[in-house]
Amino acid sequence: MENETKELAKTDTAIEIMAARVGICINRLIAEEDKPQNEQDAKLIERLNKELKILAKERERMYRGDKVVREKILNEYSTEVKEYFNKGETKELAKTDTAIEIMGAMRSTRITRLALEKNKPTELQDDKLITRLEKELDMLNAERHLMYKGDKVVREKILNEYSKEMTEYFKGKNSGR
Repeated sequence: MENETKELAKTDTAIEIMAARVGICINRLIAEEDKPQNEQDAKLIERLNKELKILAKERERMYRGDKVVREKILNEYSTEVKEYFNKGETKELAKTDTAIEIMGAMRSTRITRLALEKNKPTELQDDKLITRLEKELDMLNAERHLMYKGDKVVREKILNEYSKEMTEYFKGKNSGR
């Protein structure tokens, strides 16, 4: 039972990360001049939006116990991440932006899980944790604004936090988590 929960949590986070990365692509294309510059961009945005809808459907099937979908998501996720880092993509903004999206996605997932336990926080402690996580999400957004203004201290802080979060998340992976 515990392994099943961990497997679901891992796949759910994988979906969140993929969705966050697709979302980043859409936002970057739109932000170029508040609209797609040409037909090719418009088509790419349309395709990325479709991918987000597919991810949402796959999450539903995954929660109904579809192991094929679960495996597909985890395989896709590892391919996505390998491709991203193998390219040696070291543009600081892209890397930091992805870090913010991933941390935000992980926090959102935790908020959703807590809130869904009985459609509301069961104890004051849960309530406080949700409030704290929501504040952290607001802080991440504020830090993103500073980062885009060229604040290198904020950028470094985000990347340090990101590596800590991800190390913690994946450190148990090899020990069968």
